[in-house]
Amino acid sequence: MTSARTLTIAAAALAYHARGWKPVPVSRKTKKPIGAGWQKRPFDPAQFDGNAQNIAIQLGAVSGGLVDVDLDSMLAVGLAPEFLPATDAIFGHPSKPCSHQLYVSDLHTTEKFAVLAFKEFANGRAGQVFVELRTGANGKGATTVFPPSMHESGELVKWVRDGEPARVAGNELRRSVLKLAVACLLNRRYPAAGSRHEGALVLGGMLARAGWTSDDIRHLVEVLARAASDDDVYDRVIAATSAVNVKANGRDVSGLQRMRELWGSDAADTLAKWLGRRDDLYTPNKHAGLEDTVALEFAEQHAEHFRYIAPSKHWMRWDGSHWQVEHTLGAFDESRKLCRSAGDAKAKTVASVVTLARSDRRIAATTDQWDRDPWSFNTGEDHEPNL
Repeated sequence: MTSARTLTIAAAALAYHARGWKPVPVSRKTKKPIGAGWQKRPFDPAQFDGNAQNIAIQLGAVSGGLVDVDLDSMLAVGLAPEFLPATDAIFGHPSKPCSHQLYVSDLHTTEKFAVLAFKEFANGRAGQVFVELRTGANGKGATTVFPPSMHESGELVKWVRDGEPARVAGNELRRSVLKLAVACLLNRRYPAAGSRHEGALVLGGMLARAGWTSDDIRHLVEVLARAASDDDVYDRVIAATSAVNVKANGRDVSGLQRMRELWGSDAADTLAKWLGRRDDLYTPNKHAGLEDTVALEFAEQHAEHFRYIAPSKHWMRWDGSHWQVEHTLGAFDESRKLCRSAGDAKAKTVASVVTLARSDRRIAATTDQWDRDPWSFNTGEDHEPNL
């Protein structure tokens, strides 16, 4: 096979065409194809003039199902070997030498968008792109600048491996890229020591709700834990994967709200967009009512800090040293936060959640529990809530 590594742009275009790929002329130091209607325009060697342009390949059906996994961040480049299938077609530029990995798949027939960009979302706004899956799907144009073009940085685009792209089933490739993106998102947010077991539980619950398998959760958590030099990788993996069986048995597992608390709001909001099934991420049982589901979430989050005494109609709250009567409608405030996240913060819904939550066995308490030491309140003693 003739390598495009030492060819002129014009000669490289011929070589790529011979491989069954469609070359497209691109403005020098840019990613913009030259001329209108380039998506439908057939390959013509006369379009390429020596080295006066860059060269791109139009991905998708016109190039035999060619797919480019574009690693936009150095973290993605570093983690890619953990997740992406092996391929013999890899290129980049000197400061990011393995940033493009090529595959052949059926994604151009199954995806709705020509490019799937896994962007981080902060405060509702799109930010850094970790990785893109460039498929050219749905008849839309998608290109990637190929060697021996000049990158926008002024560096030459060069092959690392100029072999054949691996053939990979579309669903497998998409899943691999998603796992890579999630690893990039969570890498720098890995919980601190003391919160790592619970962090794994929460992440496993979130992914179980999104339909991830035990194997995929295990793979992701193991990579994250090793990258963070976690001293108990085995525990994190077991904690996370246990959520799949818990959910399968009809029991509640953590969702978006707990993800926000343990991993950060930006991480939870970004995952909600990437995973694309927000109702499932929040509600484990689609047949359950919203109020019931949020009430279960309330009890899961606040069982250590709230109690309700039915005979006296008092809410009690743990302030870190003792229990005291809650006079500020704190339970309603916490309910409102959860209801807002679930998409319905109407006063009736908030009140219904509080009513349901106060009967939960983790919340309900009796009067005589407050008359026994060491749970008398206002003593100032440093007891942890354990009712």
